[in-house]
Amino acid sequence: MSKYVFTDRVLFVVIACLTFTLYCETASAKIFTLRGKVLPRTEEKTAGPGMDARGMKLMLADFRAADLTDADFTGADLRRADFSGADLNGVNFIGADLRGANFSGAVLDGANLSKADLRGAVGFQAGRDAIMANTILPNGTIRNLNLSKGETLVVRNYDVVRNQRDSGTIILIDSATIDGGTLVFVVDNQKWNSTIQVAPGVVPMFKDVEVRYEKAHDLVTSIPTKVAAMN
Repeated sequence: MSKYVFTDRVLFVVIACLTFTLYCETASAKIFTLRGKVLPRTEEKTAGPGMDARGMKLMLADFRAADLTDADFTGADLRRADFSGADLNGVNFIGADLRGANFSGAVLDGANLSKADLRGAVGFQAGRDAIMANTILPNGTIRNLNLSKGETLVVRNYDVVRNQRDSGTIILIDSATIDGGTLVFVVDNQKWNSTIQVAPGVVPMFKDVEVRYEKAHDLVTSIPTKVAAMN
């Protein structure tokens, strides 16, 4: 009799441990902010390899030391997200907003950062075979800007106070091949802090200049007017 009671108790303990482990793994798979709260509308998402986060709002997300290989963050809002120590091999960051993000110790081999905005990012090092077409680098430089008909370069406002550094206030186009591309300013309700400069001899012939409004704003103070040439 005591033999069966002991076996039942062991079985109960095993089931309890498995349940607790499963709960912990499920909880850890959620996407948290750096303050330990689950990001809104991410409850069903799994932060792991191959995750689909296209267009998601993941500002201040905590991805420290996460395995995010082959994840898709196309067009995602990842401002001030923390990727320190993360495995970002093969990750798709096309058009992602990565202003002020932390990449200290992250591995970005084969990552696609085309048209991503990295102004103010910390610890960023492009990995082997990383794609950097029309990427705005942490210091605001765009190297070899190449826009053909139908392509766009999106320039967002840069919040100096939130990013605690002013390296992203100037966007420098050091060389360019532009054949009918469109320059798009995304305006918010803050004072415009993104001056665009071009290196000597560079003539960026944009076909169109477009202004998009992110939220309520003051048209008089927000519409960008700072486009300067370096002579």
